[in-house]
Amino acid sequence: LGMPISADLVLLTIAYIAYQGNAEYGILIFVSLSGILLSDTLMFFIAKKYGLKLASIWPFKKVLTPDRIEKARVGFNIHGYRVVFLARFMPGIRTVFMFTSGLLGLRYWKFIAHDLAGGLIVVPCMIYSIKWVAGNKELILEQLHKFQYLALAVGILYFS
Repeated sequence: LGMPISADLVLLTIAYIAYQGNAEYGILIFVSLSGILLSDTLMFFIAKKYGLKLASIWPFKKVLTPDRIEKARVGFNIHGYRVVFLARFMPGIRTVFMFTSGLLGLRYWKFIAHDLAGGLIVVPCMIYSIKWVAGNKELILEQLHKFQYLALAVGILYFS
């Protein structure tokens, strides 16, 4: 659910644990994807059942105004499932899209299929990226060191 710790932070942490040899990548990907889909499903059904009731309670009524809900409904009628897929690539805000999907009545099986499709890209990429980064720490630090001088030179040229 992204509370109190972001799922992305958890993925990065477990990826480093796998890099150290204390966990299996395949198992981590399966468990992580299952947890993500479960939490998105929970948000979807909470919104489906209680979403409009929550819209009448402070502080939600400040954000979930009838005008905003209607604008979201129009957008989700056209692009709803694409939004679910793309939300998987947006850390920090994806829970809002999962909630909105339930609130606006998207079909659950299409919702979860699009969420899974995005998750099948994001989760393995994030977990394996830590393997690459941790395994190439010296190379990355060398490139960052070179980049800082390039950034400094560009800044000096820009501001002079």
